[in-house]
Amino acid sequence: MACRKSIPQALIDEIFPKVRFAFAIGECGLDRSSSVNWDKQVELFRLQISLSEKTRKPLIIHAVRSYPDIIALHKMYQPKQAWIIHGYQGNLENMQHLTQHGIYLSYGADVLRNQNKFDDCLINTPEDKLFFETDEASLNILSIYEHAARLRNVSIESLIEQIHKNFAAIKA
Repeated sequence: MACRKSIPQALIDEIFPKVRFAFAIGECGLDRSSSVNWDKQVELFRLQISLSEKTRKPLIIHAVRSYPDIIALHKMYQPKQAWIIHGYQGNLENMQHLTQHGIYLSYGADVLRNQNKFDDCLINTPEDKLFFETDEASLNILSIYEHAARLRNVSIESLIEQIHKNFAAIKA
């Protein structure tokens, strides 16, 4: 009797040849506030980790109340590909834990809306683990760069240069 692949693995096998033109795998991840079964989320996330490694593409991660789980999986898999938390909204302690494990953080529009909440994280995120995003077509990314440069007490040009270096590092 032939061994049948699970449906998620079959999907990964089908997707694999199509991702060669993509920059990254994602957005994928773990969300404890979701109604989707937690075990199913973890199973699918593990497959996405495998796809990221197999295709040698960074993993863009949606994480809600799951930073310790993300870190545990990062320790377990020890991925060669970069992991980037999309729209980071955690606290300073989580930022430190994530970046100490080599995980990048991408900050979006929330740093402008909830400035006091995210200022410490934005100031203290290691420059080599930092990205910015809009995730909204109506927002100019320059406004996020300006805010971050002001907080970090650096020029916009040097901040842009650092983000380019980070981008190059995850592409390598």
